[in-house]
Amino acid sequence: MDRKGLDPRHDPVRDARGLEAPGDGLRHLHPRRERERRSGELRARRQRRAAALLLAAALLGIGAGLGAAALAPGWDAPAPPEGSRFALLAVGDFGHRAKWSPWLTPQRSVGDGLAASHLQHPADYLLLLGDHFYPSGLEEREAEARIAMNLVAPFCAFLDLSGPLGAQLEPSCGAPPAARRPIPVLAVLGNHDWRAPESPDLQQDLVPRYLANWRLRKGGAWVEETPAGVSLVLFDSTPGRRRGEAHVLRDALASARGPWRVVVSHHPVDATPKSQPMRDAIAEAGVPVHLWLAGHEHNLQISEPGRPGPALQVISGGGSSPTPLKYEIPGRRAFHQSLGYARVDLVADPAAPGQEELVVSLVSVRPFPAALWQRARVVARYAVARDGAVRRGDGARRSN
Repeated sequence: MDRKGLDPRHDPVRDARGLEAPGDGLRHLHPRRERERRSGELRARRQRRAAALLLAAALLGIGAGLGAAALAPGWDAPAPPEGSRFALLAVGDFGHRAKWSPWLTPQRSVGDGLAASHLQHPADYLLLLGDHFYPSGLEEREAEARIAMNLVAPFCAFLDLSGPLGAQLEPSCGAPPAARRPIPVLAVLGNHDWRAPESPDLQQDLVPRYLANWRLRKGGAWVEETPAGVSLVLFDSTPGRRRGEAHVLRDALASARGPWRVVVSHHPVDATPKSQPMRDAIAEAGVPVHLWLAGHEHNLQISEPGRPGPALQVISGGGSSPTPLKYEIPGRRAFHQSLGYARVDLVADPAAPGQEELVVSLVSVRPFPAALWQRARVVARYAVARDGAVRRGDGARRSN
């Protein structure tokens, strides 16, 4: 601690506000600092008043259009890296039931943040990382209501409701069709999605009857090849990480054209023995895995798990209920306990002219939609090159 911090006459709150103490106990305000202080207080009062008005509207039940809005007022999206020619958005673990008001529902904050990113900086795919329906997956007795609540309401801007049953969910989608920007929605099951016996089949077969751009396959692993040369390997990790089952991941990786390979999974590669079959599958495939996208942990993390494993791993499980660290993740580089999502952009590699890199941004969003005073912000940014070298977003470190 410096000497100023030990001086009893030092008042950090006073100094931060631009107050000066000449020694006689009187405080004098510099005119410029006083104007800045008053301007800041006025902005804060306006933000609090706007939030109070929105909450009042929700509480009183007035303005039904507000309750169904796909995007709350004032949403922003941090700018992605310049020159992005291909982008993914990813989030998992958003399966809690909605609160009694959409303005207080956390997963609506995440959905609105994703929508803002997509509408301002268009993405090519939305990736859903599992645990779409808590506590036991999608159950037949309430299937349509839960699809409306957990998929349509938060992710309306991405969805194509032209499926045979889609019209029945239009009231849950606040944006008119002309304001939506549908892109492929690729999903994997989480461990909670496997609990009800009918859940995997309902998510695979029933959801597409509402959402025409929804794709999910229960069990195994499958590959989505993209025009950008990014092979998306969707891996159902709940059954697939068991001993004797991980060969499905090995075979999918080996068949992926690349040159970029991204695994989409519910479970991350952690330090437990349960992850060893996944590491073995990567080693046996004999091809590089540049990025592993996962949920399961209800927060935002970036790690370098080490070989055999992906060069870079991103946990984007801040879909509805952020929690502290629960599992040991090898090579953890960043952690943030908040709601949020991950964005992946394919851009030019500044360290290698003529080459490209995948840049991952973890974005923290509001705790609930009515918290208008809080802006979305990037809390971590890392990049991985074709050769597996990893660097921090500020260029401070490179490794492979």
